[in-house]
Amino acid sequence: MTLPRISRAALPNKYARERHKELTEEARKAFATHTITRRAEGRWLLQRLYPDGKPQSNFATEIVSLWGGALYVGGDIDHVLYAYYSDTRDPVDKVAWMGAEPEVTSYLMQKASIGMGERQLTWERDEAKDILTQHYAWMKKEEMWDRRQIEACQAVLELFPYTYQEASQALCDIDCESELELRVPHPKLYYTHAALQRLLVLLGGEKDVLRKQQEMGP
Repeated sequence: MTLPRISRAALPNKYARERHKELTEEARKAFATHTITRRAEGRWLLQRLYPDGKPQSNFATEIVSLWGGALYVGGDIDHVLYAYYSDTRDPVDKVAWMGAEPEVTSYLMQKASIGMGERQLTWERDEAKDILTQHYAWMKKEEMWDRRQIEACQAVLELFPYTYQEASQALCDIDCESELELRVPHPKLYYTHAALQRLLVLLGGEKDVLRKQQEMGP
């Protein structure tokens, strides 16, 4: 099943929106000056350059189109495996499959989940508390919880857990562990996505140069 493309910026809680905006801006800034320093068929290495033209290792990222429809993005930014793409065999089309997403969306998260499982999620206590607070308000308003669940959730929010394991147990006690996910997208999703976007820009620029050269003729 393919999920609709829901932007993290459209989420209802303020902390989630601010975190999404900050990570998106930081990641795009990190890759703003990267260039392709090495390539092979379906494989590219992106790096910043020093003033003398030598490549830097900071935020160096390799993007590899793997057999079977998977797309690897990793390096100094950790790594993510996106899966599975089956439309064409063109590696550039596979890069566009994820890189053309305007930002980190539910669709991109779904493909990272298929490729990596729960490793694309991370625990951030402030956002987790915000998520549960809004879920509690909604369930209480719609009268979908009984008195025991309401009181149990109030107790959890008053002394909110510091770890994901404790929070998971608290959700079980409230009987709502299947209703919501308290973890959030790992920052590496934002940085690998920014790397794919940068590669698309660079490849698009190369196509423009080639087209102009062809138009000019020998």
